[in-house]
Amino acid sequence: MVQLSNVQIIVVVTTIVLPGDLTWLVARTRLGRDMRACEQDQTMAALLGVDVDRTISMTFVIGAALAAVAGMMYLLYYGLVDFFMASSRASRRSPPRCSAASARCPARCWAGF
Repeated sequence: MVQLSNVQIIVVVTTIVLPGDLTWLVARTRLGRDMRACEQDQTMAALLGVDVDRTISMTFVIGAALAAVAGMMYLLYYGLVDFFMASSRASRRSPPRCSAASARCPARCWAGF
């Protein structure tokens, strides 16, 4: 019999929901359209009215928020966070490679599974 703790369920649900939300953001919102435009050609995007600096800033904010959620899930599951945890073997096994400013975002997000 397999037993799942509440923490494991939270981690799995969060891991499924966040890439879906990121995919929706990139595919269906103005910010996502601006991200894709800046990925292709920043100069042309700026000429077409995209605020490139705001778009890049928001992309980094989203990336930092996703990293914070990943850190919280790590803390919930393992119960320990230290300065050197990024160099640990467990954190380098199979990190999802999500690039919010990429048209191939869904494939990259789901490849982490």
